[in-house]
Amino acid sequence: DRKYKRIGVDEDPLPTIEEYIHLLSQLDFYDGKQYHWSEMGLDRIDNDKPHTLDNVVPCSTAHNRQRGRRNFEEFYAKKRGLGVSPTS
Repeated sequence: DRKYKRIGVDEDPLPTIEEYIHLLSQLDFYDGKQYHWSEMGLDRIDNDKPHTLDNVVPCSTAHNRQRGRRNFEEFYAKKRGLGVSPTS
């Protein structure tokens, strides 16, 4: 895919269908709740990078829309009511 070559990725980095299904069965990363698989998706941690396994978290489509292009750590802290980021 030309999009990935443009950012220096030679191979298609997308999760396999099995990995995708597994991620959709997980709890929402932001609120820890279980949603129906049809209400789940993958939110990129860094929106400038592709959907790789180390750059996505499972979340509801509602949370994905709410976050939009906002900073991942700030959105996480706000949703969880925390004053710290998930990486600290």
